[in-house]
Amino acid sequence: MASKRQPSTGITAAEAIGAALRAAHSNAWYLGFVSNTGVTCTILSETLAHGHDALMKPDGEAGQWVIEFFKHPPAPGWPEGNRRWWYRFRTVVVTSTGATTLPDAEFHLNDALSPLDLVLVGWLDRARERALHHVHAEFDLMSVKSTPQGMGAFLWEFDFYKLHRRDRSMSQEIVGHVTVRGDGSAVVA
Repeated sequence: MASKRQPSTGITAAEAIGAALRAAHSNAWYLGFVSNTGVTCTILSETLAHGHDALMKPDGEAGQWVIEFFKHPPAPGWPEGNRRWWYRFRTVVVTSTGATTLPDAEFHLNDALSPLDLVLVGWLDRARERALHHVHAEFDLMSVKSTPQGMGAFLWEFDFYKLHRRDRSMSQEIVGHVTVRGDGSAVVA
């Protein structure tokens, strides 16, 4: 079994999205979610030793990015009498050592998805800067995830973490949360 190791350098969201688009291998996939740890499920690259290795530094570089694509159109379903949308997802985990495409999976969501607009995704750095100015706690690392709002609109949700050493291990505690509009123009209350 190979030992886990932390990449020597981080990677920016723009670099990760570019690598993920190349790794998705098809124009039939639409960009659904961008995060550090996954939206449809939590993911940690096999190249990382600990969960906090995946998180982002204030400068925007992260140990990993999880880029999730979906196929359109979804299949509607009615589990337990509630309307759901069944999507096929392709997830690409990107670290400074490369991109790994995970096996395709299906997930049901309560709402229909619209593809993320790459122009708005390009505003992540603006949104990160705005979140940094609004967090009111000391922190070591941060994470982000995109949250769809319908009709192509989305929010960036930032969590801020304080790391604590305990004996030989490290734990993390969320000490702040800031939500910013997709274009980075304003904090959402």
